[in-house]
Amino acid sequence: MTRKLVPAALALTLAAAPVAAQSSELVQLFNEGMSLFEQGQEAEALATLERALALDPTSDEAYELFRALEAEHLARQDPFEQEAWMILLMRGGQFELVAKRFLDLAELGRIERQNDREAIRELLTALNDDPTPSARRRIVADLRARHGEYAVPYMLGALADRSDDAYRVRVMLSLAEMGGSVVPPLVEALESESSDPYMARNVAAVLGNIGDPRAIGALAWLANSEAEPGVRSAAGDALSRILEGQGRSGLDLGPSAQLVHEGNSYLNQSDEVLLPFMYSQVVWDWKGGDLEATIVPRTMYPEEMAKIAFYRALDADATNLDARAGLVRAAVVQDYELGLIATAGGDVESQMDQAAQGLLVALSAGTSAMERALEQAMADGDIAATIAILRTYGRTASAPTTAMQQALRHDVPQVREEAAIALAHTALSGNSTAVDSAVISNLGTAGGRSIHRTALVIDANDRRRTEMVAALEASGIACLSSDKGLLGLATLRRAGGVDVVVCASTLPDVTTQQVLTNVRNDVRLSNTPFVVVADDPEAFDDIEELYSDRANAVVRGVDQVGDVEEALSERVNTDRAEADDLATRAASALSALAAAGVDVSAASDHLAGTLASSEARPDAVIVPALRTLALRGNDSHAAAMLGVLTDDARSDAARTVAGQSLANLLRRTGGAADGAYEPLQALVTSDAAIAVRQAAAEALGALALGDAQRAEALVGSDVTVSE
Repeated sequence: MTRKLVPAALALTLAAAPVAAQSSELVQLFNEGMSLFEQGQEAEALATLERALALDPTSDEAYELFRALEAEHLARQDPFEQEAWMILLMRGGQFELVAKRFLDLAELGRIERQNDREAIRELLTALNDDPTPSARRRIVADLRARHGEYAVPYMLGALADRSDDAYRVRVMLSLAEMGGSVVPPLVEALESESSDPYMARNVAAVLGNIGDPRAIGALAWLANSEAEPGVRSAAGDALSRILEGQGRSGLDLGPSAQLVHEGNSYLNQSDEVLLPFMYSQVVWDWKGGDLEATIVPRTMYPEEMAKIAFYRALDADATNLDARAGLVRAAVVQDYELGLIATAGGDVESQMDQAAQGLLVALSAGTSAMERALEQAMADGDIAATIAILRTYGRTASAPTTAMQQALRHDVPQVREEAAIALAHTALSGNSTAVDSAVISNLGTAGGRSIHRTALVIDANDRRRTEMVAALEASGIACLSSDKGLLGLATLRRAGGVDVVVCASTLPDVTTQQVLTNVRNDVRLSNTPFVVVADDPEAFDDIEELYSDRANAVVRGVDQVGDVEEALSERVNTDRAEADDLATRAASALSALAAAGVDVSAASDHLAGTLASSEARPDAVIVPALRTLALRGNDSHAAAMLGVLTDDARSDAARTVAGQSLANLLRRTGGAADGAYEPLQALVTSDAAIAVRQAAAEALGALALGDAQRAEALVGSDVTVSE
């Protein structure tokens, strides 16, 4: 009976929603989908609701939809309108995923409207006027729904006020009823224990009543601190209530270890601490007896919350290496992610200084913290963090480490290559000639790569996923894969740069629309091509129409892998830039190792291939490659070096180094280079820049020539100096 009543009630509700706030097409599709669902036409209902999601409703639109449901429920005192969401959730499968997506969007919309000072003060004034129970519930509902965490600074004063117990109790009850959104600022307010123990006791009591696990670490820390006995007791009682609510008799970890666990949960964006609606636009700090909010980008929020937990862990135990490692990981990941955002065209200038200051923490944390951070990042499968730590670690370590060696044998090629660069720097710092052959091999591969491409394949169908990965890897595209949407999104966040996402049209845990929206809304990934694999051949046309405006392509399967490669072509400049950056650092490391006497000849063929590439590489790659070949190349590489020297499309600087490097190679190898005499002689007598001609002459001088050819070369280059 409930199911039959919902669509009619929902239609009433949507009709009452503000026209300007909602898309009429969105409302129409949602109503139509619910009506079809009520009639038992579930396949058609699901398709219609998915089309509503495909409109990519804003968080404001979803929020207004949800608000309209609440308003109608309050007006009618009828629970059926709320049941609309519950029916979809309880139906399970794709219906549940659609409902969860709408609810997540609505919660995000609520967050965006929270910070309204005057509205908060009006509500608190009404709360102070001893309202009736029903009026108080409405006030609290407004505080919770409209303002959340932003109301906390205005409510704390009551928790410190001993003169009005009635209002203090109303505020404490209201905060408890407001739930999880007020937890982060309340946790920060626990630090009032040194200046206002009475407030801290009341804050702890509220946190205990809310029961949110994000408060566990801070309460455990306070309960075991040197705070006054009343504060410690209140914190302990609150901690016990939260643990009892979770069915736990006590903590398995000490306070510092618990805080580290929470910090790592933030870094890994675990549901334990960071469901989609738990993100905020601010982080809170207790300063000068007040809560202070600092605006942070959504992409930086997990790392900022992690840092708060890690610093608190160090307060609890200054010897906690895991806390130091967590700070390293958070700092380098923020710096790395800002680079990804900048590459994608995002404006990150205002955050760069803060990220640079964060790197100061990482650089000063010590090699033991770096080592632990690298171990943890690899254990968590956090590729972005692993790469970022390796880039920083190589500048601080003076000897190869266990974690670096582990990274050198990682499944992901870019991790192996970054590890090789880091290990090269450690060898140079220690002036060592003992370098693992795998280091040289990976440096050569990185130095010779002209394009760097990675795909993420998300598909629960094992056969189809495996076939797609194999086909892409056969085309030279590195692959990551996942059988679930949420795991795929986590992989995407941690991957350190994915160039194309290939996703099945149906997933077991979230909608493909949600995965696509996450990609499009993340400034780091917004330009990443997205290809949908239709998992129902008979519904291909419908699926193609559904994704026509947002996906780059819809394919039937592995036989259309060419469409994936075509989608990748849109990123070719970005992919080349990433490859050039990696190749520059790898070639420079090889050059420095060669100059230090390390045998890097195993990488020579890769570097020579870079010189001979049909696509001209930048000087930053070419020059160190030439200098490495000068020291460790063989006579088979002379032609590639000669090609750079005689290429007038190259810069004079690169051509000059090519000539000097060729001369050095010829002197080492006996001067044999078939076909080199004529182009060198022609260049010496050409109108090229004098530095280029001198370098060519140096190579000509090192070339093994007979007496007649040498005399011919000298006569050909005869110059009269006159006024």
